[in-house]
Amino acid sequence: MIQYICKRLAMSVFALLGITLVTFILLNVIPSDPILVMIGQETESEIVERLRAELGMDRPLAVQYISFVRNG
Repeated sequence: MIQYICKRLAMSVFALLGITLVTFILLNVIPSDPILVMIGQETESEIVERLRAELGMDRPLAVQYISFVRNG
């Protein structure tokens, strides 16, 4: 019985990681830029870059994914 519960818990952890990975990938492959959607297309590039840095969107995808899972 305990082995069954442990196996199911382990499988649920992998399932949750898979779901978060698929969600993260889908959010990153959509053609629009989330920053420009938030603040508008007619915004100065320095403001866009500053907001991108504040939100961590200028970091590598692996770092963004870890942040996505932690803050999720």
